[in-house]
Amino acid sequence: MALRLLQHQASCGGSDPNDDALLCPWIKALPRQVTLPHIHFGDGEIAALQDPDTVQEVQAMRLSHDACFHELQEDLGRLGYGRQDFDWAVAVLHSRCFVFGRSSTHMVVPGVDMANHSFTPNAAVRCDHSPGACQGTAALEEVCPPGPLQPAVFQLLAGPHGTRENEEVTISYGDWPNDVFLLFFGFLPDNNQHDAVVLFRTLEDLVICYQAAVAQQQTEPSISQSQQQHPMQPPAQQPQQRQQQERTEPEQQHQQDLHHQQGNNQFEGQAKDIGPTQPDGDLTRESLQSLVLDLQDRLGQEDWSRGDGGQHGVVGTTRIQKPWVWGGEGGHEAVGGRTLVVTAQGFDGRLLHAAQQLVSMHQAQCASPAPHTPTAGMLLAFRCAQMLAEFATTAQEDAQQLRCNLLTNSMQLAVRYRLGKKHILQQASRAAELM
Repeated sequence: MALRLLQHQASCGGSDPNDDALLCPWIKALPRQVTLPHIHFGDGEIAALQDPDTVQEVQAMRLSHDACFHELQEDLGRLGYGRQDFDWAVAVLHSRCFVFGRSSTHMVVPGVDMANHSFTPNAAVRCDHSPGACQGTAALEEVCPPGPLQPAVFQLLAGPHGTRENEEVTISYGDWPNDVFLLFFGFLPDNNQHDAVVLFRTLEDLVICYQAAVAQQQTEPSISQSQQQHPMQPPAQQPQQRQQQERTEPEQQHQQDLHHQQGNNQFEGQAKDIGPTQPDGDLTRESLQSLVLDLQDRLGQEDWSRGDGGQHGVVGTTRIQKPWVWGGEGGHEAVGGRTLVVTAQGFDGRLLHAAQQLVSMHQAQCASPAPHTPTAGMLLAFRCAQMLAEFATTAQEDAQQLRCNLLTNSMQLAVRYRLGKKHILQQASRAAELM
């Protein structure tokens, strides 16, 4: 699509009228800069996202983009275009394409694509198909001659209240988390109530985190109010950790990656090194696996595994499609039906149910009552605190960077992205403490 766009653009400079002439006004009106992380962010700006999974997705998208350029380099050269032109064409199409049908076909609709996003739009888009493309056509053709196929029609429709003269026409790009808006559209909407943070990728992650919460609750059952810290929160950062926040962004990301890996290894170690079953409710390696299987049985045989494809199932799939949608009664479904999330609107309903069932199952397995067993709310607050502690900077420091107004546009996007995730975790932690 990027190559075709550049071919049309090259034809606009010619003197002979052709079909491309209809596209020339639209091409000339396209923005000359659309900032997408995998194309325009430097290493430091990618690291500033402070989310290892999102960083990995950006890097995977960059590799794919580079491979596409090398494949088309000769064709681009014959048109007189180079890497910068290709980057522009890909970015502008990334941010303007509509996704159509079950096959997730990408299409650009000149004119309609100029409509900006709003969560409260005054217009909508619709694609009407030819009746001949519907099921049952073959049966109809047995009794009557088939009529000519009509092309599908892509429509921009005014909302129920219409649009006033000189009013901007807006449509909704979808109820996506900020990850989609940043990676594919190149901007972050304000006050996105659909933004989300993945708390657990699998049920095993949930159980392992619960084991860590049980261990801490038994060794530190209470903390004085003067410390102003929730009983299930990790200890406050030490001076050496604060020094880490003064490093450059690439150095921060390197340390963050190490910390992230160490955290995973620590979880794995906790699962492997636990001793025999104890009457106070400690989880053993055998009981850990048993809890995972029993919990999955109690919750149903749904696939709770993370699967391939990055934090939200983007890498390795088509751009934006059904697995990103969640919602419904009783809370939010997990992203792609796999991971367990918290959004700006609250905890995933399945996550709350799974945490409650896990606590109930563990208590039932204890030989004697466990006085310091974490509640579901304490478990979720503990996980939120864990994730907040893994960021290289605090929310207060991020807010200060934005107030200073000394950041590049790309760095502003990165800081705003990570700050949004921290706000969700802080809000969720406060809500969990009240459960």
